[in-house]
Amino acid sequence: MPINAPVALFTATAPGTVPGSGGGVVNFLRADGGWTPAAAAGDSVTYATLAAMRVAPPAAGITLAQLLNRALPYDGGMGVFTWLTGAPVQPIDDDCVVIIPAGSPAMAAWVRQFSGPVNAKWAGAAIGLPDNKTPFLNADKAALNPYLTTLVPAGEAGVVFLPGRTASTYILNTNTALSANWIGTPIDGAGGGGDLRPNINITGNAQVQFNSDIGYLTFTGLIGGFSALLLYGKIRNCNFETDNSQLFSTNIYSTLLQSCVIASGLRINSLAALTNVTFLDCAISSPSIDIINATAIFEDCLFNSYPINTNGGNSGAVFIKNCVLSTAAPVPVTGLVSGVKYIDVDGLIDQTPQAANANPLLNASLSISYRNILNFAPSQILASAAANVSPSQTALVAPVSGTIVQNIGPFAKRLVVPVTYNPTGVAAATLAVALGPTGAPPTIDTNSIPATAVVGQIVSYTLSVPPGWFYSFTVVNATLGAGNTIQ
Repeated sequence: MPINAPVALFTATAPGTVPGSGGGVVNFLRADGGWTPAAAAGDSVTYATLAAMRVAPPAAGITLAQLLNRALPYDGGMGVFTWLTGAPVQPIDDDCVVIIPAGSPAMAAWVRQFSGPVNAKWAGAAIGLPDNKTPFLNADKAALNPYLTTLVPAGEAGVVFLPGRTASTYILNTNTALSANWIGTPIDGAGGGGDLRPNINITGNAQVQFNSDIGYLTFTGLIGGFSALLLYGKIRNCNFETDNSQLFSTNIYSTLLQSCVIASGLRINSLAALTNVTFLDCAISSPSIDIINATAIFEDCLFNSYPINTNGGNSGAVFIKNCVLSTAAPVPVTGLVSGVKYIDVDGLIDQTPQAANANPLLNASLSISYRNILNFAPSQILASAAANVSPSQTALVAPVSGTIVQNIGPFAKRLVVPVTYNPTGVAAATLAVALGPTGAPPTIDTNSIPATAVVGQIVSYTLSVPPGWFYSFTVVNATLGAGNTIQ
């Protein structure tokens, strides 16, 4: 069942009547204790706890039950159940939506009446429980029951929702593999600030695996093993937080991480190589994103670190589109991306321009292509161009006044050169630009600042140079600065 799928309408039936599918909401309990539709006298029973419901099957004629609590008052386990007999298959007690009391006849069980997602609290999931493995697995099993769970299209996973509120932590302390879609919600408890996503804390040496889509969850801990968390479905609006010394706490086999906060180490596993893994609108402060023979696309992301480095030097490809780097830390030797074969950047800006630094922003063994990289020191861009670079925009070393240069590339280049004019008070400051197809290009333009003008005025000059042509910039009482080459 897709995340955020709309809940379909249901049709209420008379008490004691179970639809052929065995699912759907069939009865409501009113505030006055009556049923809607009204129950016949003697049709219903109330249990204070789940343990009381399990003691024995209901008396003859009882078809409806109200469960007030799972074990303790207000623990989220309450619900309405129908006594199901003559089921098409033997019911399996999942301690969540199917309850089989002691001494029950074959093909009979209490079946929780609900529509849509399964609440993990029905299965006993609880904040502060030493290990939520059993309730998580039971809720997962209930959501995947094809006979009792409604609104799940054939071939798709059902949905479990995990209630959350500020400081809601569910501990997993042993290996757990889940196959339904899991969604966190702030439905339990009052709001009022803070992150209301439920927190799944993975402790000990536990490894937790989600085989379908997840959303609105926070993961902490993640320090017990090399792969504490394995994710196979699409991931939306999740937080990954852990000790930064645990580099590869999370293994990604998914195709999409959207609007996530990533502060733990990630490994894009080689099994994901057949599909692209896209990071969309994510805030990334991971100590390392390891890419193994896979393709990773980062679009509209905020980088708070320099994380895309494959520690083992494994191959892969990285595409960066319209992203922002915001960190006070200087560019390290490894740069933003290193150890992958192919890098393509189209739009990357540094929010906090840094001083010149000899370390490259991008490193690759085969090729780098980039456009629109802004607010980085020219040395960082030039260092990236050390080998096999096919840039669309690169830093231009300041031209030497009067030196004739040929565009030896196969494409036209557009040079953007800053010129600082320093008239002396008695002599003007001038720039003469020459351009032509021969080694002695003619002067095509002359710019002049009067002798009495303010010293230090900076004006950018743009010159388009066809392939094979020659050009020069000659200044008097002026200096040529480093600019950009765009092709």
